[in-house]
Amino acid sequence: MKNLALFAFVFALFSSMAHLYADTTKDMSPEDLYSCAENVWARRDKGKMNGVLAVQMCEKILSDKEGTLKTENGEQILAKAAFLAGSIYVYGGGGVEKDAAKASAFLLDAAKYGDSQLAWSAVDCALEGGVENGYKDCIIKATFIASQKSEARQAAESKSKPKTAQGSSQKGPKPLEVRELVIPGGAKVQMIYCPPGEFIMGSPTSEDGRDNDEIQHRVCLTKGFWLGMYEITQEQWRSVMGHNPAHFRGDDSRPVERVSWEDCQRFVKKINDRLDCGARLPTEAEWEYACRAGTTTAYSWGNSLNGTTANCNGDFPCGTATRGPYFHGTTEVGRYSPNPWGFYDMHGNVYEWCQDICADYPSEATDPIGPAKGSCRVQRSGCWSYGARFCRSANRTRNTPTTASPREGLRLCCDRIPD
Repeated sequence: MKNLALFAFVFALFSSMAHLYADTTKDMSPEDLYSCAENVWARRDKGKMNGVLAVQMCEKILSDKEGTLKTENGEQILAKAAFLAGSIYVYGGGGVEKDAAKASAFLLDAAKYGDSQLAWSAVDCALEGGVENGYKDCIIKATFIASQKSEARQAAESKSKPKTAQGSSQKGPKPLEVRELVIPGGAKVQMIYCPPGEFIMGSPTSEDGRDNDEIQHRVCLTKGFWLGMYEITQEQWRSVMGHNPAHFRGDDSRPVERVSWEDCQRFVKKINDRLDCGARLPTEAEWEYACRAGTTTAYSWGNSLNGTTANCNGDFPCGTATRGPYFHGTTEVGRYSPNPWGFYDMHGNVYEWCQDICADYPSEATDPIGPAKGSCRVQRSGCWSYGARFCRSANRTRNTPTTASPREGLRLCCDRIPD
């Protein structure tokens, strides 16, 4: 019956007989209907309306979600149909115009009904659509769903579940929730919660400006963490430490610099002495996870930088031949647009110390923290005096833990935010 139905559909399609198309798809199972949709879309170069027909078949499956869910592999069929329809609206073709709103709705359904792998595929598809083209909300929401599914999968594989104190009614933070941390001295730091999740760390070999130590590998972060919305400012450093070591002064909203990795350890210790927040520097993996914010491009907005969208040395652009501004110093935090998760200045301004000792990447990793021994600590983000290639999401820099130049700063990370 399955082969007969498929034959009848193909006959209807290439005979351009709409009434026969309706008749032949009417009694098809969701699985057969999805197979037809796939075949039609694969042959979109053969028919001007193949995209329209494929979407119609996917919509038919999705219009009877309750019925489809009762069939074998119903959830996966729903997810695949939604993903196919969403991708058609992302790329367009076969009589279908690109439509970010429709694509987003379908891709979120795909993330909702699919497994973690398909959910991450929905994120990737939305990223192809582009933040600048109306996919920002879809990227954020699909990333949350994919992260939750990845976390659930990890819990199932380890045959363990997170434990909470008996009788506790406290709820965990929501993904990308923003809270205010009042640090010693009274200054306030805006913190964003990054949920557990998986991502591809490193850069593809085709990326402009890439270094050989950026080998791509899958990383799983099983625990959420709080990360500063902005780099630590001169005001915030003074509030905790009682002095301002920065070279570029005159505006307390500029990032603090001329701080070594060891200085940063003293800074977070003073916070932990007063607050139960688990203050620390982010790991290198946590930093790149937050920097990418679900994106896969060289920068969180795309593949080029010349100093117009982040503070770097615009005389040395990357991904473009056009030179941009060079300010010869830091700029106030938050001057440029944030990434999709709301973090500012993840590219440029000052290098940000990470907790890890720098070493070669593993093939894959879960909650990586770097080796136990080594002479140099990781720095990320690039800075005001370096070219754009050093500001890419995947770029890695290392320095001795005592180095404290006008290029070194930090971003605060916390395990929790006290009430």
